[in-house]
Amino acid sequence: MGRAASEASAMDAQVRFDQCALSGFEVRFVAQNAALVTYRVKAAGLDHGKAFRLDSYASSLWMKRNGGWLNVFYQAAPASKR
Repeated sequence: MGRAASEASAMDAQVRFDQCALSGFEVRFVAQNAALVTYRVKAAGLDHGKAFRLDSYASSLWMKRNGGWLNVFYQAAPASKR
């Protein structure tokens, strides 16, 4: 799913999160003005009436610009089923 589709889905009134848990946060500074944040996402809810469950690892790259931090990259990958 591309960024535009992902953002549209997050704002869609037909998508409802009943549970959302974020855990395992780690922050690594990869440069003076850049930080990589990794964490786990577990969520459940309804997407246009269809139940969904999500268990994934997410990462986002943040850069300091004009005195504030801006998320410039985001990626999520399903957690492996062991």
